[in-house]
Amino acid sequence: MNDNRRSELEETLSNLLEPPLPQSPKILRFGDFYSGEGETSKLAQELEMEVVYAVEEDAESRATYAENIGLEPQPQIPRLFDDVPLMELAFVCLSDASTDEILRKGSPFQEFARFLRVRRPPGIIIKFPSDYSHDALAEVLNELRSLRYFNSRYEEDDHILIFGSRGRGFHNINTYLWERKSRTDEPLLRILMTHYKENLEQTNIRNYTVSVEPYQTRGKAAG
Repeated sequence: MNDNRRSELEETLSNLLEPPLPQSPKILRFGDFYSGEGETSKLAQELEMEVVYAVEEDAESRATYAENIGLEPQPQIPRLFDDVPLMELAFVCLSDASTDEILRKGSPFQEFARFLRVRRPPGIIIKFPSDYSHDALAEVLNELRSLRYFNSRYEEDDHILIFGSRGRGFHNINTYLWERKSRTDEPLLRILMTHYKENLEQTNIRNYTVSVEPYQTRGKAAG
């Protein structure tokens, strides 16, 4: 028997916890967490992604987002995810926070990490202010590693971007960024999103996921 083959039981458990995504999605589906008025979702639409989900706490920003994007954001990340559509790329914008706030159950990052633990989208991008606490950022990176997201960190102007993929990393990403930056003045976020979209279009999306791990090996995020 080939030990590398996943058993029927493992496959069933994996599909229950992580519903299979289409093998060759024609349009990359995008989720925007703490979306503000929709600037990043607008960028996703410009890149021909389908914005399928958004979360924004501020009521006025939600109204503006709905007008700009044509989708009504949720006021908070739900406790259960039955009604949250599948997505290939999830973006979250985090404001400055102390280490204690990052670790607090119910904090924006812990809520997002809870979503990652259950739904496990293949790709994520996290945006922080450039003066984000070093210790708090370290906690975020530790959590992502525990959730098996390979990640890279980039700085631009007044913010930091963490680009992560589950199951494998993009070994050519730094070369891609350098070449793209040498030819264009595009913002870093646009380049990262374009790169991820191109990779998913060229690769079977199931290669970005890994076998289901025991519950204890997953992240510390509050559940």
